[in-house]
Amino acid sequence: MDISRKLRSFVVLAGILGLALPASAQFATAWVVPAAAHTPGVGSTYWMTDLSIHNPQFDPLPVRIFFLPTGQDNSTAPEMDLEIEPWETYNLWDVLGEYGFDAEGTGAFLIVTDSSRIHCDSEDDCSFFVTSRTYTPDPGSAAGEYGQGIPGFTAAEGLDVASYAFALGILNDGDTFRTNVGAASWTPAWTTVGYDVQDAQGNVVDSVEFDVPPFGHVQHRLAEPVMGGTVVFYIVDGPDNALVFPYASVVSQETGDPTFMQARAVPLWFGKSAAGVGRPAEDPTARPLPRCSHTVLPPARAAEAGRPLPGTPVD
Repeated sequence: MDISRKLRSFVVLAGILGLALPASAQFATAWVVPAAAHTPGVGSTYWMTDLSIHNPQFDPLPVRIFFLPTGQDNSTAPEMDLEIEPWETYNLWDVLGEYGFDAEGTGAFLIVTDSSRIHCDSEDDCSFFVTSRTYTPDPGSAAGEYGQGIPGFTAAEGLDVASYAFALGILNDGDTFRTNVGAASWTPAWTTVGYDVQDAQGNVVDSVEFDVPPFGHVQHRLAEPVMGGTVVFYIVDGPDNALVFPYASVVSQETGDPTFMQARAVPLWFGKSAAGVGRPAEDPTARPLPRCSHTVLPPARAAEAGRPLPGTPVD
């Protein structure tokens, strides 16, 4: 029996027996990819994002992909509708390029099961996987590329009003490393996000607040020098159902190579026993979604349209 068949058998058996999988291994009906790009960058780079979606179900699965451009209210947002075949991995190469959303700039993605096109007896029956990679052709060579993997995050991994989120190992001295921080919002209202910059000894060396538009995305450069420190995110103001997905990206000043740093959310009262304190038990399918501004036609499947080669010029 090959590995794929073994995995399918295990997933089915786990469902029958009610076995608990670790959170990082669970499927979900909704995902946020907190950063994506189709834009020029520092040092003649040009950043692009590949988005991959896997359907682990025995039936076709319809999904909706909303693109959330940076720095604007995305209460209405462009949408791409897909139907992913059983066990298919649907790869959207350069998803913001001309054969995808055809959007110049940066932003984030919200990807959900299309409940209007499928009925599922349970959330598990409509769940799927998402991941992405943001990369650039190497401007210093005729071939090759570099970049960072940016995973999808479930609603349970987001930062809410009852949580902190920690991004560790931050390097930002301005000479050898710089760090960008950002957040994507799955909230239908303006939300104020704050963060404290801690040095390696735990001293708070800077505190910053920034506003995130509805279903918005914001990213900026970390101002305060710190080496080996931590950025602690929290929600300052917003609705009770505010949910954001903060992150950091550490970039080598010499090579331009980035490393994605997940900000992991934990309850405000972590380490204490407090009944009723922690993450709200919310069905992600009940959360509000942007309205569709226009529908983007999906590109051909990977079998029909291969991934662009490293170094391919971007029109």
